[in-house]
Amino acid sequence: MHPFKQRGFTLIELVVTLIVIAVLAVVAAPRFINLSEDATIASINGTASQFEQGISFAHSRWYVNGHGAVAFTNLPGYAESEDGDEDKNLDMNDVGYPIGTDKADRLAQPYNIGRGHAGCTAIWDAIMISDYTVSELQAEIDNVDFYTRRSQTFIPGEGQKWTQCYYIYTQSGFDTDPDIAKHVMWYDSRTGAVTTVHR
Repeated sequence: MHPFKQRGFTLIELVVTLIVIAVLAVVAAPRFINLSEDATIASINGTASQFEQGISFAHSRWYVNGHGAVAFTNLPGYAESEDGDEDKNLDMNDVGYPIGTDKADRLAQPYNIGRGHAGCTAIWDAIMISDYTVSELQAEIDNVDFYTRRSQTFIPGEGQKWTQCYYIYTQSGFDTDPDIAKHVMWYDSRTGAVTTVHR
């Protein structure tokens, strides 16, 4: 008869296995935890690309209409109001980029975006087809995806003008200050550039 010999794992083998599992967990866990943040960044970047493409199409439409270096209201043929209200059509600055939708026919301030901060919301609403919602009102921050305001820049010979919009993502790392907020999209109405900042 053969003596029965038990075979099992030694204590050293178990400890080594646990160490290997712990090292893998430490290395892999942060990567899996950041997947949600990576998805948020990818979604915001995709939205920024869509916004930039809408701005580019509006600029092309302005160019095709032959307006040259002239600001004008109610861009025909692109992002027109569904209800036929021309006051909701895009208004364009002298370099052919959207500055709002209800600037009035004489465009007394052709460099400035919108009539107040609502101009940034109006631009978004006119060119975007998106599930993301936007508002310039602080009271609505909890109910929208982006909080928007306009920002001033210096224009030589003209001084400080409201030429930029920023759109702060409200669902992650929100702050009303675009220099602190975690995810911010910027639109520059002098160049048509749409950029994102992720902190």
